[in-house]
Amino acid sequence: AASKRAAFKSTVIAVTGSAGKTIVKEWLADILGRSSPVVRSPKSYNSQVGVPLSLMLMDENTSMGIFEAGISFPGEMKQLQTMINPETGIITNIGEAHQENFTDIQQKVAEKLELFYNCRTLLYSCDHALLDKIVNHTPELSGVKLFSWSVNGLGDVQITDIHKDVDKTSFRAHYKKRTLDVTIPFTDGASIENALHCLSFLIWLDTDRYTVISKMAELPPVAMRLEQKSAINGCTLINDSYNSDLNSLSIALDVLKQQLQHAKRTLILT
Repeated sequence: AASKRAAFKSTVIAVTGSAGKTIVKEWLADILGRSSPVVRSPKSYNSQVGVPLSLMLMDENTSMGIFEAGISFPGEMKQLQTMINPETGIITNIGEAHQENFTDIQQKVAEKLELFYNCRTLLYSCDHALLDKIVNHTPELSGVKLFSWSVNGLGDVQITDIHKDVDKTSFRAHYKKRTLDVTIPFTDGASIENALHCLSFLIWLDTDRYTVISKMAELPPVAMRLEQKSAINGCTLINDSYNSDLNSLSIALDVLKQQLQHAKRTLILT
């Protein structure tokens, strides 16, 4: 897989984090793939086996690759970094997922950041205080350009005026002297965070205003990730069967709680 990756001059983007990896990867692939050939990890192929299988999909027509990387044990990310060797990185967030095999959350964050040691640019939210601290105090990242976003007035991209409607969320993004009014078709906190990662990436790419606004307004639901479907007898089914950790369950319950049109709500755990 490493040899396959090295054989192509395609731009490669790597996504990691405790949650949101697959959705951010899918949304970016959907947005960027409309104008050029993009290869991405199938489903959640982010493991020691999934990553090499994903990289083998690259061919001479590939202009960009977007691959997610996940780890469960110390030492795994070094192997994934050797294979993916990304130019650009995105870390979505930090949480308790897969924490059991690490001494503490600091160790897990440090391991995840190994993916970006040879990157030119790393995008992340500086609102995650621990993540921001570790990113800025990791010597191996000293040569990496950091590009951050924040809803607290701190990052390169500053998000203000967040307003949630029944089925959409609008907000304003400020970058240098540029201001964008953006609307996304989601209202849950996880989707908003994932969308802001994608928005920041498009701003970093210096994408034109019309493209950014239109692409963000058309973000699609991702199969089996908080996927909402109209079911029989007037029911709404929320399919979140790809996720299996407590943090993801908490996010799913938050989305369930928002279904105010239903008097009765049911959770199915398998």
